[in-house]
Amino acid sequence: MYAYLGEQWLLPPIRDDQPLAQLVERWHAIGLGIDEARGERMVRFLEDTDGVAEALEAEHQALLRVPAGRYLAPIQSVYEEAAFQDGAWSFGRLRARPWKEVTAAYARAGYSVSGQDPLEADHLGCMLEFMAALCREESQAWADGTMERVRDVRTTQAAFLDRHLGGWLEKLRFRLDQARELPYYPDVMGMLETFLKVEVEHLTRQGT
Repeated sequence: MYAYLGEQWLLPPIRDDQPLAQLVERWHAIGLGIDEARGERMVRFLEDTDGVAEALEAEHQALLRVPAGRYLAPIQSVYEEAAFQDGAWSFGRLRARPWKEVTAAYARAGYSVSGQDPLEADHLGCMLEFMAALCREESQAWADGTMERVRDVRTTQAAFLDRHLGGWLEKLRFRLDQARELPYYPDVMGMLETFLKVEVEHLTRQGT
């Protein structure tokens, strides 16, 4: 789940390796597991919007690729110290303390950012991919029966969630609500926030 939610912030939703029909199927299934009403709304949007592939491509470029106008810059360093006052945003600088902390967390885990584009380590998509890697590592530890490793990985997951996938997302959501022209990415954000809440509860309930 982390990998797919992270992918939303890195790649256009509809592309050669993920045609519209597959995207509809994925969000239907994800909605059943996370937020059924939101999943149904996303499916209706995808199925009922004329020219949806072109519209989503344009939205992706404007919000997540082209650093001008409606660009979000979904990066923790940018939003952690951001403020919206008198109708205008003031943003934090790139590669501030969150970036240093995330880079250190990746190094401790032996993880490197994937993909061809140079992305900030504390980009939302990259951090969700890191959580996906930790989940795969936990799954392997369970399969191997190495319970000490399971506990270590879960501790890393809980700490990373708490420090890097928490409060700043509220500011990103507010900025997204201002900038978006289509409902797709706000619903992606809603799915993500609901999923993260479930993950925190799961880790807390199971212990680390």
